[in-house]
Amino acid sequence: MAASSACADIKDCQSCTNSSWSCHWCDFDDACHAVGSIYGCAFGVECYNIDRCMRTTPEPAGDLPPPATVLALVITFSILAFCCFSCCLLVGWNVKKAYIDLLPYKPPPNPNEMKKEDLSTKLFEMSTAATNWASSLTNSEKKRRKSRGPSLDLGEDLDYDLALVENDQNQAIAEANRPDSPTPQTPPSSSSSPLNSPPPSHPVHCLWRCCWGIYALALVLIVVVSTLTLGLWPHYPEYNMCSDELDWGSIVSGMESLKPQASFQLLASIYNPNYLNLFVNQGSGVLRHGNDNVGILDFGENVEIRGNSITDVLITATFIPSEWETLSLSAEYYAGTLEFMVDATVTVGIPALGYTGSSEWKNYLIKIGGSYDDRSLCACQNW
Repeated sequence: MAASSACADIKDCQSCTNSSWSCHWCDFDDACHAVGSIYGCAFGVECYNIDRCMRTTPEPAGDLPPPATVLALVITFSILAFCCFSCCLLVGWNVKKAYIDLLPYKPPPNPNEMKKEDLSTKLFEMSTAATNWASSLTNSEKKRRKSRGPSLDLGEDLDYDLALVENDQNQAIAEANRPDSPTPQTPPSSSSSPLNSPPPSHPVHCLWRCCWGIYALALVLIVVVSTLTLGLWPHYPEYNMCSDELDWGSIVSGMESLKPQASFQLLASIYNPNYLNLFVNQGSGVLRHGNDNVGILDFGENVEIRGNSITDVLITATFIPSEWETLSLSAEYYAGTLEFMVDATVTVGIPALGYTGSSEWKNYLIKIGGSYDDRSLCACQNW
């Protein structure tokens, strides 16, 4: 019990291994347990100072440009869409113009014509008034003549009546010949008149405004779709195995101790060139040397891979010492020719899209040692 308590108080792997032979580090909970404890593990992992080259936080690395093929397709699509919508707008303009040309000519109201109509009305009113006045005057004259008796001079009465009529005609002519009287004008011919445009509230104008609105919306949509396509085009993450010579030296030393089974933590750097964060919900695989399985891999659970960043993760590798010894992998390591092939299945989630899917790696090559190993994503790029 005292040994279990003492082991549990140790917080890092290297101190756990160096403290006592009765303590070992368990990878399932990253804690130190007493050997044989029911709360621990059957076999502890080999410890080495892997933290010295591990990023504690994701390192921003920017994004990747879209492939040239995708860029060409997006540009082509944008140009074709712009031309199509522009042609549709041009057709709408011609239809509107043809519709207006087919409308009958309706000249705009002429102020002079309006004055002429007002003058005609005034003349009619004056003529009516003159007629009524003449009629009343004639009746008065008749009464006067009746009271005085028949006149012997018929010419006098006739001259008087003619004078009344002539007076009315002279007044009408004088009114028509006033200086401010409008001069009749000939209406313009339809050939020389402007297009007879319907009022702004006419359906053809409403339809034309709708066409313009759709055209503007289409242009905005083309820009947005093209930008999102180029900016959010998905890329496959890139990987590097970043355990260096010291790390693999510790692994090889552990394998040469001929333990029944040994687990090690391998450092991997994963570059996510996409804008959206990824989550490795779970993942596992096998390590092969040629056609022989020499170990298994565990990628852990709920590992976040930040977007546009390089994230360092620890992968637990459990090797089979008997296969290691049979295949003389230690000799290949010292010769600098050790290689592994990885076959793995990883469940990946994209929370922003509500997406969860599985991805398979087949024949992913890991080269161990020196110039053969791609370490461009690693924090420590020297072997």
